[in-house]
Amino acid sequence: FLKFRYFREFSLDVICKIALGMRGVRMFSNEFMPVCKEMIARPLSHPVTALASLFPFAVDEIHAFLKLLSKLSTTQPPFFILTAMLKRAIKGDGTSTTRDFIDIFLDAEVDASEVDYGDGAETTANFLAFVVHFLANHEDVQQTLAEEL
Repeated sequence: FLKFRYFREFSLDVICKIALGMRGVRMFSNEFMPVCKEMIARPLSHPVTALASLFPFAVDEIHAFLKLLSKLSTTQPPFFILTAMLKRAIKGDGTSTTRDFIDIFLDAEVDASEVDYGDGAETTANFLAFVVHFLANHEDVQQTLAEEL
């Protein structure tokens, strides 16, 4: 996880600001990061991931079963922890006047023909890492970028 640490922290910080309307910089102190790391670190062979991959039509039933199991357990799965954290963040204390992306999204009306259903496989952190690597290896492009900025 140290490989893209700064990009991961920056990406999550931007996502929290845009999607949740969080203010200030929370890089390296974002309460969502430990839970996100735990979810991402889970191998594809993990039973939960394997079940959802093998039986995508039964995701709702798998979710309900896991929720039941989590009530019997002393530890909560990271997905449920993150869900609870997001619900608290979205609900807020009711005093915020900022409009976050979720507010804008809920107010928007979009024609289905306007939606681009790209695969979204590239993550922000990987993209930033690629750009930095490319710029580090192509000083001429780096110089041109600096001049244009």
